[in-house]
Amino acid sequence: MAEGATLYLHLDHRAVHDAKVACDRLFGRGAFLGEIIWAPGNGGRGARGFSVTHQTILLYARAAGERGQVVYNAADPMLREPFAETSLAMHFKHRDEDGRLYRERVLGGKAYRYYADEGRRLGSVWTDIPGMVANTPLRREGTGYPTQKPERLLERIVRASSAPGATVADLMCGSGTTLVAAARLGRRFVGGDRSQLAFATARERLDREGIAYSVLEVPEALRDGAEP
Repeated sequence: MAEGATLYLHLDHRAVHDAKVACDRLFGRGAFLGEIIWAPGNGGRGARGFSVTHQTILLYARAAGERGQVVYNAADPMLREPFAETSLAMHFKHRDEDGRLYRERVLGGKAYRYYADEGRRLGSVWTDIPGMVANTPLRREGTGYPTQKPERLLERIVRASSAPGATVADLMCGSGTTLVAAARLGRRFVGGDRSQLAFATARERLDREGIAYSVLEVPEALRDGAEP
């Protein structure tokens, strides 16, 4: 990881707790930046207990002392969400010379103006990005890879924690969604996977998108057609 980088570790409820302990040992507990709860709108509906309808993404800096250096593009429109209707009705009562609705707050003797049309900073619970389920517009993204993630999810992550020209790495790249998102947003990318299916799917997807890349190394297990 480079200075200022953020590690996003995406897991389900069966593995996230063990991974959190392992990452705390590796990076230090002070490097933990938080977690994102992604609720993609699907998941099993169990009869015994609460249905699991979310996934967890852990965020880590490279080290505890670098928390203040991590890249976070807070002003990016994809990291904003609309204000609640109740908040708009209660607090946004002023209009500027262009007719834009706003509220003003004074904090520490300094006045701050918040515009309704800019929304508020995105929180850590994401419910606005649906998962890859059948019979939705996301089918056009589908590759058939079993754990494929929607492009919009990775676009948000890439935009949040990198600048154009930066390098984005996904070493368990699966169907290649991160690589496609990075290329579209003007980032360089490095991808890897130990699965023959992932390797073939990601390459086919990059070719279909017209994205240039170089293959640095093909593991022997993939060259001879064996699935690790």
